[in-house]
Amino acid sequence: MQRWALIIGLLGLTLNLGCGRRASTPAAAEGPDEAAPRQVSYDARFALNQGERRRAAIAAGRMEQYSRGDSTFSLLLGAPDTLQARAPSRVTAWLFDAEGDSSATLTADSLIYFDARGQFEAFGDVEVVTQTDKQLRSEYLTWDEADRMIRTDRFVQITTPSERVEGYGLVAEENLDTYQIGRFTAQVTIDEGEAPPDTTQS
Repeated sequence: MQRWALIIGLLGLTLNLGCGRRASTPAAAEGPDEAAPRQVSYDARFALNQGERRRAAIAAGRMEQYSRGDSTFSLLLGAPDTLQARAPSRVTAWLFDAEGDSSATLTADSLIYFDARGQFEAFGDVEVVTQTDKQLRSEYLTWDEADRMIRTDRFVQITTPSERVEGYGLVAEENLDTYQIGRFTAQVTIDEGEAPPDTTQS
């Protein structure tokens, strides 16, 4: 499979990111020599491309790059508005489908990107909104570039124009056209005059 090209827009640098182990909190220090980031950037913008086709774009107020042994990863955070004493901004990721069209927008408190795994993990009040008015909310999820799937083992809620589903554990297409939830409950809106679903078994 062709490797994704990682292009820095604002910084004008090429990131050499690698895999890392997810700790209980993003980018938790694993030793005194690895506690500090090796590079910090502000107002970071970068894109993930497959050949000439855009795959994702990410914006964050602060980006920290870490080394863990022979691997590296980037932690993306919102930056606080110190002048206005406002809460930190959010990290935003825009996802694009195989044709390069907008697929979904993801926002979170923080995000870790692992280049070697081709994956990012989103933390804290994660929200995914698609072009067809579908919305996903959770406290944590992962996105994989290889299969274009979103996954979480946490509580998740999906809202569409016709239903609301919530439960624990999710595997879904990034545009939420299809999804599978483990233990779940559902609330479905039926148009007035429409017959209720047949619940009898043959």
